[in-house]
Amino acid sequence: MTTVGIIGCGSAGLALAAHLMQQGTTVRDMVDQNHQLLDRLHRSGKLTMSGHLGSGTFALPELSDDYSSLAECDVIFIATTADRHIAVARTLAQTLNQGQLCVLVTGYVNGAAAFAGVLSDAGFPGADESVIAMNTSPHLSYASGDGSLHIAAVKSWFEVSGTTPEAAARGASVLKHWFPAAAAARHQLASSLNNPNPIAHVPAAVLNAVAASREAHGLIPPQGAFHLGDFGAPALESLRNGLDAERLAVMKGLGMGRYSLSRTTFAARAYGPGARETAPPRIGPTFQRRLVTEDVPCGLVPLEHLGLQAGIPTPDMTALISLLCSLEGQDFRAHPAARARTVALRCAAITGQPHRERAPLT
Repeated sequence: MTTVGIIGCGSAGLALAAHLMQQGTTVRDMVDQNHQLLDRLHRSGKLTMSGHLGSGTFALPELSDDYSSLAECDVIFIATTADRHIAVARTLAQTLNQGQLCVLVTGYVNGAAAFAGVLSDAGFPGADESVIAMNTSPHLSYASGDGSLHIAAVKSWFEVSGTTPEAAARGASVLKHWFPAAAAARHQLASSLNNPNPIAHVPAAVLNAVAASREAHGLIPPQGAFHLGDFGAPALESLRNGLDAERLAVMKGLGMGRYSLSRTTFAARAYGPGARETAPPRIGPTFQRRLVTEDVPCGLVPLEHLGLQAGIPTPDMTALISLLCSLEGQDFRAHPAARARTVALRCAAITGQPHRERAPLT
């Protein structure tokens, strides 16, 4: 029987755990570096699920901050935010064994190749065959940190990419056991570029920065993690459409036009009939930090880099990245997560196999 380990005890990790345990899969260990979160989960001792997969209570798997506890797991889901993947790969490389499969939830741009590159640099052999990435998470979920979990949607489609088409096909065949919606990517880099999160999230964070700050400081009540759409506006949709047009132009310029999906087409596939609740509860913060800290370095920055390679202008993308660098007081273009992706991106994208020309990462 396949045994599973999960890195990340947040919403994505707990949703995976509940989904797999509901199907009778052994989730052996869950690992997280957030000791405050681990303490809260230890005190709860159980995982209480509600929402689209029904209701249920499960005993929590073994919880730890030690990656070596995953040594006996056949499949390891990395359910941290993508900006944490480089640190995860460096640590995991010390205990990972041949034959274990690492699944990134979600990989973002060129995620599988970037993660495999860090594993290889850390001395792990065969990394290219050991890493796959989803181009969107299988669930839309929120966990409060005390063992309560609500799943508002189960995606009706997602793609699995790898460093090679063969790795993606093998990985998809493994995931289909739990997620029938999983499909092997036709083009590895294009699959990761089709993830619409950076296009949707970053403009929402920028145009609602005042509301996000007031919510974070308790000055206004949150509308809930499933209700970012309450803060929509024509100007926001215009900016999203402009960003999506730039993304599609970059993909076309690099020869990936026939594999590209607009964000509306992607959403229609991922949220097919019956995939999500019609009226999800208002729980959790509306504006989460990952809308910036994940989507900018792991999404927009690599897209801007590809635009430069292809000679395709991306003025909206460049302006948003530069503005957020100023607002956040950090250079997202120099973020390790961005560098791991951009040094791996060259016009070998045309072959469908993300190229990895690695450089030292700090």
